[in-house]
Amino acid sequence: MSDFFEERVLLGYHIAYINNQTEKTVAEELERAINNIDGVCRCQLCVEDIFMLSLNSLPARYRHSATFRLVKNDPNLTDDMVKKAVANAIAEVSAHPKHD
Repeated sequence: MSDFFEERVLLGYHIAYINNQTEKTVAEELERAINNIDGVCRCQLCVEDIFMLSLNSLPARYRHSATFRLVKNDPNLTDDMVKKAVANAIAEVSAHPKHD
């Protein structure tokens, strides 16, 4: 199982080319939001926590990057949902950071 996380190998096949498109959408919104909100901690731990909490609250949308074919698409995922997920995650992490 450790090979999977280190090399993204599954049953002997390299699967690094399968990507969650929601990650890209959240990353773009997170960069926009964090630059427009004063006082948000930008340390690696807080940014990772915000990113993770945002992703956990949204549906995944996987894409095969070799063909750019969307394997799972949620037509109900809107920009407003992404903005809300990121804003909520920023508020949560800012209120309860995992560092001093």
